[in-house]
Amino acid sequence: GSGAGFPGLIIAILAKDRKINLKVKLIEKSPKKASFLREIVNYLNLNVEVLNINALTHAKKLEADLIVARAFKPLKIILQFLDKNTENWKKVFLFLGKTGQDELLQASKSWHIKYKQRMSVTSNDSIVIEINKLTKK
Repeated sequence: GSGAGFPGLIIAILAKDRKINLKVKLIEKSPKKASFLREIVNYLNLNVEVLNINALTHAKKLEADLIVARAFKPLKIILQFLDKNTENWKKVFLFLGKTGQDELLQASKSWHIKYKQRMSVTSNDSIVIEINKLTKK
């Protein structure tokens, strides 16, 4: 899901405010939530496309410069998703909870991950990783 539009809507609002030409895509499998997000997008006149799909089962590859995920799936599943279902991305930001460090350690056994790690500003036991390159071992 889109995480109720967070952080995607915030990124779109900041881009609009700073006059940055950025197209944001929110992926939401719930039709009701997707409809609500479209209302917000229209009301705020944001450069956002709301896709009412299940990203994990969607057959078409998703293309984006920047991918952001928060509270989506375990890291192992996210990395498999990125490998199989996306292309041409430049950066991926993942907000990982208290198991993030362990998930990263486990993932590094199967993946070469070029990333930067930051501590979350909202939770002391969470991390944010910025992935710049991802390949299977």
